[in-house]
Amino acid sequence: MGGKDMLRRIKAEQLQVGMFVSRLGGPWINHPFWRSRFLVSS
Repeated sequence: MGGKDMLRRIKAEQLQVGMFVSRLGGPWINHPFWRSRFLVSS
C-alpha cells in the first residue's frame, strides 16, 4: 500500500462515490447489503 491508502472509520453520511467499504459494523444479517465489502458506485 502507498502512503495515501489507509482505512478510516467514517459515518454513512460521509460516503462518496468511488470509496471502497471494507467492513460494515455488526453482523452481516443486520444490514441490507449482500456483501460486507464493496465499491460505492452510486
